[in-house]
Amino acid sequence: MALEEMLMDVRSDSTFRAGALWPDTWTRDAVYSIWFSYAWIMPEVSRKTLDKQTLRNPREALQDTGSGGSWPISTDRVVWALAAWEYYLYTGDSSWLEGAYEGLSYTARKDIHVAFDKRIGLFKGETCSMDWRTHTYPNWFTNVTIGSSFSCGTNALHMFMYEFLSKAAGILGKPESEKTYWESFRNVLKDSINKHFWNEDKGLYECYLYPEISGYKASERGGVMSDCVLFWERAPMSKFAVWSVISRYIHTGLLFFILLFPTILHTTIKVFGRFGKHRICMRLVRWAIYWQWNTWRLL
Repeated sequence: MALEEMLMDVRSDSTFRAGALWPDTWTRDAVYSIWFSYAWIMPEVSRKTLDKQTLRNPREALQDTGSGGSWPISTDRVVWALAAWEYYLYTGDSSWLEGAYEGLSYTARKDIHVAFDKRIGLFKGETCSMDWRTHTYPNWFTNVTIGSSFSCGTNALHMFMYEFLSKAAGILGKPESEKTYWESFRNVLKDSINKHFWNEDKGLYECYLYPEISGYKASERGGVMSDCVLFWERAPMSKFAVWSVISRYIHTGLLFFILLFPTILHTTIKVFGRFGKHRICMRLVRWAIYWQWNTWRLL
């Protein structure tokens, strides 16, 4: 069934569609699919999809539509780097990596100029995985307010992009100063995310921060995807700490969202796989099949 749906997901132009009700290609949706498995299963379609989601002259990652239209209210286009790295791991195509490096370098420099807040070392922009903004933000938030806030998950994606740029710079033989420049931003983001988003009392990362005018106040909302991406990106947490956080989701009812939404589920499985918890991965798959089957059957 999964293979059949994968083939049905391919458009006539040999790129991935966003879904049954969204027939065009979306950067975020396609990137997560390529990162999870499509880079290895359908590499040619994955490459064409990434090329399609790249602007030209200059090369730049394409931002999906969002609140207020698009970029810079939303800056999660940097998620493109996840799929780019996974595709490179499969193909080892250094010429393609050169083009990806060029596009993401321009994307990074543009975001630094427009969306980076030096005071707290974070990038502005809407949440990536929690895109039902009326359910995520207060009713009084305008598009300007959303674009001035700071999403934990989106900043985690920015952090990965700088890790991609640093690794790619080394592989491609770029000047050491260039590699160091990207590494410095990666380290700033890592420190700032743990400083401003981590809630010690909850043992979880906050979903987003209010804008500067509101004193960078934490939202006091958990972000499942934020935690998953950060664990995957080797945030300074032990195996025990990772399991402790996931346990909190189980006891607070947030496990439902992990099991119901494939993007969150697959990222969680990647996290546990990275820590060698393969039995937990299998349990999550079985639970997800049960939950999803019974949930959609009732709709």
